Amino acid sequence: MRSNIVGLVVSIVCMAGCAPTIWDKPGATQADYNRDSARCRILARGMNSGDFYAEGSPKFVAAATVGNAIGTAINRQETFHDCMMAVGYTPRASTSAEAPVGSLFGAFARDDVSGRIGQSANQDTQTRADDLALNSCSAPSCKIAFRIGPGLCGAIALNDTGKIWGGATRPAREVAEAAALENCQKRTQSQCKLRGAECNR
Repeated sequence: MRSNIVGLVVSIVCMAGCAPTIWDKPGATQADYNRDSARCRILARGMNSGDFYAEGSPKFVAAATVGNAIGTAINRQETFHDCMMAVGYTPRASTSAEAPVGSLFGAFARDDVSGRIGQSANQDTQTRADDLALNSCSAPSCKIAFRIGPGLCGAIALNDTGKIWGGATRPAREVAEAAALENCQKRTQSQCKLRGAECNR
């Protein structure tokens, strides 16, 4: 029953947020957008900080963890949305006709030994995205774990030791986060936590 409820919530989130959002602000440059969206992401993370703990059977812990991640992701998305509107941006859903001419790429890198991760997004080429992810991973044995395609979001979750991980790419950040957490939780009985998320414009 719990898995059906989680599946329903994921479906609702997807219907509400799977279309990429375009943020318009008259006179705003790309640098303005990068600065404002970064500030709003920091605010969104801060408004929903705190640890989550669940105790019980592995199935219950997995379902509770995914459910908590979905709820937290929705709250963060709403906070980010309100922050962007407060600084003068207007949201609208993008269409396939508005896809950018220059596709943007991202990647996640991971080191199996230390559990360190690196990530990148919105790079002009996949090679540059891979290089930035590997550099931010900062370990000799880091390898690309998965890539984020144009217009997609990616997320990664790890368990407490960093040895078990799950990743996912989806059209919306909150859905990618929930899927990454679920993929990690399937591989361990310990509790997984989100460690990173990126979106390509």
